[in-house]
Amino acid sequence: MVTFFDGKPEEQASLVYDDIVTTKDGSRATWRLTPDSERGYYLVCTYEKQAKPVTQKLSPKLTSCVVEYGKPAEKSKLPPVRSIECR
Repeated sequence: MVTFFDGKPEEQASLVYDDIVTTKDGSRATWRLTPDSERGYYLVCTYEKQAKPVTQKLSPKLTSCVVEYGKPAEKSKLPPVRSIECR
């Protein structure tokens, strides 16, 4: 699972995507970011079997992030993340 935060993740200010499009293989979600945001943005990746999530502070120059999702597997409720691209 991929979550974007406005500020440090422990502050729990998770962001909802600004746009989502269904594709033939899944979906594509876009988050629009404000460059040089005072609080900064963070990306957190959580894995089903990993106890500790992976956290990355994003560059203050970014204006958007796009996540490509595949279709969920039968046993999983979450769609697999195919790619993450931030610009």
